[in-house]
Amino acid sequence: MGRWVDVEAWSPCHVLRSRCRPMSAAALPSLVQQWASLGASHAPAEDVPKDSPRIAAALNTFASYVDEARGLYICAQASGRRVNVFMDRSQLMQSLSFDDVTGGKNVVLKGISSVALSKDAPDSDSLLLVASFGGIIAMWRLDAINVAKMGQAPKYGRWRLEGTLPLRGQLVSSLSVRQGLLATGSNQCVSVWKRGTYANAPWKQVWSTRTPRPLLRVQWSHDGQFLAAVPLNDTRVLVWRVQGKQVHLVSKLRHTRSVHSIHWRRPRMPDDSRPPALVVITANATAFVYATMPTELRYRHWATVDASSYADDLSMAQRVISLMYCDGYHASVALRHDLQLLEQQEQLALTGVAPSSDTERQRRASRIKQLQQYLAQGPDLFFALLADGSMVVYGLFRMDEPTPSLWHALQTLRVLPCISTEFSHAPLMLEFMPLAPKSLDGSRIYPTALIHGQTATGLRGTMAVSLLLLLDGDIHGLFVQNTMTDTNVPAHSQSHTHTFLHAEHRSDILSLETTQQARSLLSFSRDGVMIWWTLCEKGTMASLVSESQFRLRRAFAVCALGDGPNLCALDASHLNVALFDKASFVAHDQDAIAIDNVKLSRRELPQAMSPENVVLFCCIQVDGKDVIMLGQRDGTLYTWTCTPTPSGLSLASHETHALMDGMACAAVVPYWRPQTCAMALLAISPHGSLGVWDTLSWTQLHHVHVGYGAEHVCASGDGHLAVLLHHDDTYTVCVHDLRLSPFANTLVYVHDMGCTSPSMAWKTMKGGGVVLAAGGDQHVTLLAEGRLTWTPIARVELHGMDSARISHIEWIAPNRLLISSTCQLFLFDTDRQSSLEDMLARHTHTRPYYDATALLRCVQFGLVHDGQQTVQMLDRAAVHGYWGRVQWTLQRASLASLEAPTPILPLVERLHETQLPGVDKALCATLQGVHHAIHTDVDVPGMQYLLAWYASQHTNAPMVWAYVSESQDALLSKVTSVWSDRVSWPVVRDSGVFGWMRKREPLLPIMEQVARSAFTAGDDIDPVQCSLFYLALKKTQALRSVWRRAIGHSDQAKMLAFLAHDFSEERWRIAAQKNAYALMSQRRFAFAAAFFLLGDALSDAVHICVRKLDDVPLAMAVARVYEESDCGPVFQRIVKQYAIPHAQATGDRWLGVWAHLLLKEHMDAVRTLTASLPAPADPRPMHDLPDPSMLLLLEYFKQQYWCYEVLDPYTETQCVSFYARLLCMSGCDWVGLTMLRSWSFARDAPEPPAPAPLPTESAPAPTKIGSLMGERRPPPAQTMAEFDMSAFGL
Repeated sequence: MGRWVDVEAWSPCHVLRSRCRPMSAAALPSLVQQWASLGASHAPAEDVPKDSPRIAAALNTFASYVDEARGLYICAQASGRRVNVFMDRSQLMQSLSFDDVTGGKNVVLKGISSVALSKDAPDSDSLLLVASFGGIIAMWRLDAINVAKMGQAPKYGRWRLEGTLPLRGQLVSSLSVRQGLLATGSNQCVSVWKRGTYANAPWKQVWSTRTPRPLLRVQWSHDGQFLAAVPLNDTRVLVWRVQGKQVHLVSKLRHTRSVHSIHWRRPRMPDDSRPPALVVITANATAFVYATMPTELRYRHWATVDASSYADDLSMAQRVISLMYCDGYHASVALRHDLQLLEQQEQLALTGVAPSSDTERQRRASRIKQLQQYLAQGPDLFFALLADGSMVVYGLFRMDEPTPSLWHALQTLRVLPCISTEFSHAPLMLEFMPLAPKSLDGSRIYPTALIHGQTATGLRGTMAVSLLLLLDGDIHGLFVQNTMTDTNVPAHSQSHTHTFLHAEHRSDILSLETTQQARSLLSFSRDGVMIWWTLCEKGTMASLVSESQFRLRRAFAVCALGDGPNLCALDASHLNVALFDKASFVAHDQDAIAIDNVKLSRRELPQAMSPENVVLFCCIQVDGKDVIMLGQRDGTLYTWTCTPTPSGLSLASHETHALMDGMACAAVVPYWRPQTCAMALLAISPHGSLGVWDTLSWTQLHHVHVGYGAEHVCASGDGHLAVLLHHDDTYTVCVHDLRLSPFANTLVYVHDMGCTSPSMAWKTMKGGGVVLAAGGDQHVTLLAEGRLTWTPIARVELHGMDSARISHIEWIAPNRLLISSTCQLFLFDTDRQSSLEDMLARHTHTRPYYDATALLRCVQFGLVHDGQQTVQMLDRAAVHGYWGRVQWTLQRASLASLEAPTPILPLVERLHETQLPGVDKALCATLQGVHHAIHTDVDVPGMQYLLAWYASQHTNAPMVWAYVSESQDALLSKVTSVWSDRVSWPVVRDSGVFGWMRKREPLLPIMEQVARSAFTAGDDIDPVQCSLFYLALKKTQALRSVWRRAIGHSDQAKMLAFLAHDFSEERWRIAAQKNAYALMSQRRFAFAAAFFLLGDALSDAVHICVRKLDDVPLAMAVARVYEESDCGPVFQRIVKQYAIPHAQATGDRWLGVWAHLLLKEHMDAVRTLTASLPAPADPRPMHDLPDPSMLLLLEYFKQQYWCYEVLDPYTETQCVSFYARLLCMSGCDWVGLTMLRSWSFARDAPEPPAPAPLPTESAPAPTKIGSLMGERRPPPAQTMAEFDMSAFGL
């Protein structure tokens, strides 16, 4: 006995999932977004002048609007050419692009300079968002989709572009909108604009005044009556009062230091009619509060908050980085949300739903009392961020009292260092925004506000704030968020250890590249910015943190050098190698220079480069060295070798390799499993030829044709590659499996992407299998191979991105997907309920023993004992109602020893009654095939035929097994017994009986049955349908009697008259052929073929069957019956000229092998099993992928002497491995393993048979077959007296 393998049964639900059809896009599981980098307003820079427009952009590219009464919490953040709009708890609502704005694509300036957000009118639910891009101002409108009643919050749809306002010759640096008024500040003037009252009314300028320098900020007061403006790098603040079209200068406020920011105070009470207070923060972290007297409309200094005085005598690490102002309204909103959360937790504790300890109740009561005191006093808060990461909070009290009094600022508390920041990035702009309340989640404390920070150097950061914890002195009240969209993390998260400020991209990302460990990422954008990102994981959550950034303005390509953070950049004339931190070049490298903390070595290129001519730029590690590869479109490959030495990095001179005449695209994979190659280079020529080279020896490993129009290629290490083809503005992703070469064509899947150029990335799973991510427009589809078919397993959607499209895709450890769109990055992962491995396993797991294919392969390949045991387990399952276990022996035996351990036909009936999951028609048909194979007296090839024919439910049959069988009479009897009395031609065609039956006589009654059935097949009898079959039998009189019964048929009279003639005469045969041509012009092809037979033109008849009816089996059946020999010349010519090409075009190897055997072309029959078929002009995926059971046919051929003339040992070994892998890929792993273990590679060829004696008399020459198609000219015209052709429309 063999080795026993215990295999557990799969769960019924697992089987149901595996048998379901491919899911639609809407039903596919979706990956969950974990992190996002939404881009920066400016590229990173080291030093920023005091009068740089970057300072204004850092202050004005973030705007928020909060209305607690209506439940509105909206903010907008500018990123490059886009405006990201967030709602509620900073969930991304929509991303608006200036590419959709008229004239936006023509602006030279590369970033949005200002955004503003407010209500359209005091009593309106519509919102207005305004953004400036150079001299263009765009307005977007958000209308409520419902009418918000008292106490209800409005619901919103999507933002829509309402209009534009071009300002020629101006560079707008600041915007403010309030209650239908728009204030603009540019490098020339301050202007006020007002829109008309009717729909789509234009904006008209009502007032303007010139300014001496560009504006830092303009801002409306909350009631829209006052406007404040401050120039860039200036000490003055100007305040105007606006009443209709009248604008009056109210105050000109002067300071000793330049102004950092200005803020209008929003009162806590909406009915407060007093002029609002103005807060001015200067560069020395001092806030000046201005207000008016009741009797005088002039702003005077009322209070000062000097945060810098706190750290005057301390070290440099204690100095103030930035001072942020939060007015009483926004502070009260956040405090009320904290108080509401505590009160809900207290109520749950009192009702016993969420019990808590006495200590927790006391602490909760103390915090409730503290929050109530703060709300009663209603202070305005000032947050001072120090260089060491600590924060000091100041409170300004009594600002809402009706009687005038001096306000006093008190230091409320100081929070210990809890934020990692770099004090070298001043000036830092901070903005405070409350968040929407969160639903109760146990005893957890969630943030109630955000602090958004941005520097003029291009860095951004976000802090989540819990005033409940912060005012209690808890450092967890402040913690850094890695993304604006990550506000649902509990406040006690340890994420506060992250660096507050980080770099992001401002312009479109051109490339993404992960390191070999896939835990670091290098991104490169159009403006030459390169950023290294590191993956940070905390439990199931993950994010990317920007560690270092570098910029080369003229670079157009970049690649990672090793595992980072070193990199290589390419410009038009130089190769640039940049080393960070402590890395350095060798001392004798004369091209090396140092820029700050970066060492740069520039090597001149062999020739000038352009982005259009570069198809490959990457770096690979070979034997501990880094090899930089640069591939050109002309097929030239340049390589540089970087060798690490104790004294530094040594960069050698370039080497040149000429691989091919031209390269359309290329890629490098770190390992290549099909040939066990450490590193491989793949390149596609403009003509569609793919070459694979070993990068160590530059030996070509593969050469296949993948198609014309290739624009991009990516590959996985196990031999899969995806090629992007572009034809007629349509993009197609073609998946090839080079492991199939040379036994089958490599094309396995075609994915149509429409008119959008997609991005692709492969992921090799640890447990086996690969996943291809193909993305275009705003979605990504994950494709996986499962049981010899490719199917979508998951989907990723980018919501709210408007016209933005996915540009690049990359996998990052372990199974997370990174997507770039314009300047933004998105990180996705599977949810907790289903991992990527689970999704892949649903389509690739081993078939259970009760699967129809598993049972069929088990019996076909001679696992007789295991097949019998499977039948026994099916019988037990029908009795007990559940699936048990099977112990496999993995031992083969002759199929002739197969026996039924239990009656199978009653078992099939019981399985139908039990309705066990996994039982379907295919399983029942396979069981019937096993039953008939056992109980029919046929040899082993005959049993193989019956197994396959019954398993296919009589729709397909391998003719080869029946053709080589010595039990053809028994097979024919079994096949005909299955047919009903009314046999149709499609049923007979599917059995292949006219091909595999070696004798002609048994086929005649079958053809006659088909003819009788065709006569009465439809609702009305039609002799036309059966004419071809009767005439193939040469039964003209029977056909005439059939036409006599066709009473009422339009052709009855003329056909009876025409059939009455003697067609042994030449004139009537010619008349029949001429009428066949007439019928062909009427496209009555089957009737025309019948007339050709009537005219004794068999070649013409079968030609019509093949070319016009597209039915090669019909042509073979007609020729087989019409000719009076078992294998006539016309039949052989059909097989040679039509059947073999048809088999090659359709990938039907069974038909091809049968055709070669019939023609005595034995070596070609073996090659059909062991080599790929010729690729058609328009190949289909897997069109010639062989049936795994054809390995049994090769085993049968090995018994013949002629097999060894073409089957050498190497080909046999590779072929057996290939078919075993096909079995594993189809889910029959145990069968494939058994074939590898049991295959006999013996080379003892059998002796050829003795030659047959020569005939004493020469055989008579075959009679020439008359034909009108290419054999002789058309017959002369006949007179109308001979035959009336008007019956056929002539």
